[in-house]
Amino acid sequence: MATRPFKLVNHSETQRLCERVSATASRWAQDWLSAALTNPKVEIQTAPESIELRDWTAKRVGTETAAAVGIKKGDTSLRVSLTGTAEQSSLDLEDPMLEELERKAIQALLESSLGSGDRTDIDMPAPQEFEARGSGYVVLQCRWEGALELHLLLWPKTVEAWLGQAGTKTARRVSVSRLDALDTQTVKLEVIAGEAEIAFDELRSLCEGVIIKLDRRLDQPLQLRVQGDGVVCAGHLGLNDDRRAIQVVATS
Repeated sequence: MATRPFKLVNHSETQRLCERVSATASRWAQDWLSAALTNPKVEIQTAPESIELRDWTAKRVGTETAAAVGIKKGDTSLRVSLTGTAEQSSLDLEDPMLEELERKAIQALLESSLGSGDRTDIDMPAPQEFEARGSGYVVLQCRWEGALELHLLLWPKTVEAWLGQAGTKTARRVSVSRLDALDTQTVKLEVIAGEAEIAFDELRSLCEGVIIKLDRRLDQPLQLRVQGDGVVCAGHLGLNDDRRAIQVVATS
C-alpha cells in the first residue's frame, strides 16, 4: 500500500487513525492525568501549524517506525494536569521535578503508541519536509477540553503500518503511572525540632548563650517534612553509625 500525505488520507483512514490514537491516549490519561481527564477529542490536522511552533519529543522503534509528541511552546498545561490540581498559581511550574515528570509522561505516551522495541531519540524532520504535500506525515491533535492539548506526529512508515493493521488494534501497553515515574526521584527532608516567635529587635540582638524556647516538649517527636512542603512523618532523634538519625514513629 502506498503511503499518502496527511492531506489526502481518506475518511475511513482518518477514522481508524483517530480511534487508535484516542484509545492509546485515553489509557495513558488514566495512568498519568487527574481522574477528570479521560477521553480526549482526537482529530487529524489537515493544515497544522509550523513544526517550529511546538516543542517536540520523538521516538523510533526499529528503523523507520517513529512518532513524536508536540506541545505548543511555552504551554505548561501538561505539568498542571499531571499534578491533578486546578490551582496553577500554587505550583512552581519551573520545578525540576515537574519538568522531569513531564518528560517521563511524554515518553510514556510515545512508548504506549509505538509499543516495545529499541527506542532512541531522533531528530525532527525539517519543516519543509513535514509540511510538503505528499510527505506522508500525519499530525493528530489530542485535546482534553479546557485542560490540555497535545499533538502526535506520525512518520510515513508509522501511518502505513497502522493503516495496514486490521481494525483498531493498538500497541501493547507499556506505559507506567506517574507515581511509578517518581519512585526514582530524590527529595530533601527537613527535620523540625520546633518553632518560636521572637520580636525583630530580639533577633538582631542574638548572641552566644541566648536561649530560645521552642513550642515542643523534649518528649514530643520531631517533625519531618519535604523541603518547602508539608509534614510527611514524625520521629525521635537518635544515633546510627555515629551519625544523628531519626526513627520514624508516625506518618502523615
